[in-house]
Amino acid sequence: MKFPICTILAILAAATLLGAESLVLQPGAEGKDTYICDCLPHVNNPNGAVTVLYQGQWGACFDRLLIQWDLSGLPAGATVDSAVMELYFFGMYGSPAGQMSYCRILEDWGETEVTYNTAPDTTQEGKILLDWPAQSFSWFPVDVTAWVQGWHAGTWPNYGIYGMCEGTAATCDAEFYSSDYVLIPANRPKLTVWYHTLGVDPVPAPAPREFALDPVHPNPFNARALLSFRLAAGADVRLSVYDLQGREVACLYQGWLPAGEYRTPFEAAALPSGTYLARMVAGGFEQTRSVVLVK
Repeated sequence: MKFPICTILAILAAATLLGAESLVLQPGAEGKDTYICDCLPHVNNPNGAVTVLYQGQWGACFDRLLIQWDLSGLPAGATVDSAVMELYFFGMYGSPAGQMSYCRILEDWGETEVTYNTAPDTTQEGKILLDWPAQSFSWFPVDVTAWVQGWHAGTWPNYGIYGMCEGTAATCDAEFYSSDYVLIPANRPKLTVWYHTLGVDPVPAPAPREFALDPVHPNPFNARALLSFRLAAGADVRLSVYDLQGREVACLYQGWLPAGEYRTPFEAAALPSGTYLARMVAGGFEQTRSVVLVK
């Protein structure tokens, strides 16, 4: 996958517009990051001595960076909307050629132990390809939404990110500050995660005999509406709201629920007036309700 910088910036703006909560990670010495070089296959770059993460090619040598983010600060029931990793780019050896490449790591690695010869396995699935940073002394954003979603959901273990370069025979080695950089702590690697804490309240009632998404109340509404739905049996549920162009503007719930009746609020203070569509998918059942926001 290749993500233009403008697309990543649009993700940042959209997350802010929708009013999502955010978690910003910018660790210091407790962070886990390092780099390895294939010209020094037995050499580790120990934490504390490394204030720079090198990624790219220097002559016949290739530098790879490894970084892992501690996501334990995300609420257990949160749904991740988007996530952007930013590395502070302050210099380049040579000139850009080829592409920057990022992969998901598949096994644990020791920050003060890993070398090129002991580098952890990675997967090409979902690999991210980006153009090289264009301007020194600026943030280099990498959209890692899919990985953070998977790590938080437990789809795969969080062993971090492996960065290298591809498709180049030229010297092009980017320099990023590491989590151990002390002169300007604000320039350490940063991960921003936007999320919604989703929840539904069970409604005391007899067990439903059918699946249904009830009419939205009130309708029209000003800034907050209540959505109620019924499940005749336990099911994986996704309850979302879309605009008339088919774009999802809010995910109100996603996850498994036992049979019962539930309700959840739809907060729309950040959205413009207009008609929206609330849609519930529960197993093989689908139903859509129209709702009008008037400000």
